[in-house]
Amino acid sequence: TLTTDILHTWFRQFNADYFGDELPVPRIALSKARTRLGTMSCRRVRKLLRWTYTDFTIRISTYYECSEREFQETLLHEMIHLYIVRQEPRVVEERRG
Repeated sequence: TLTTDILHTWFRQFNADYFGDELPVPRIALSKARTRLGTMSCRRVRKLLRWTYTDFTIRISTYYECSEREFQETLLHEMIHLYIVRQEPRVVEERRG
């Protein structure tokens, strides 16, 4: 059974292995979403003349039966979204339109 403790353990390992421990630790939650296996969300806050992103949350759905590897791949995918927002906020703004 997937737990947030397991996800936090994987997050720490993946953060060290793939991101050089650069990612901030987000809130990690489980969901029962049927339309997506994972999501990464955050708050957008205006500071002076630019936007910054805070309050990161990664949610992983347990609605479907997935293997450990599938859950790990989903978490890693969401961590990539977090990395992009942290490294390239300008790109995120351009995609938002």
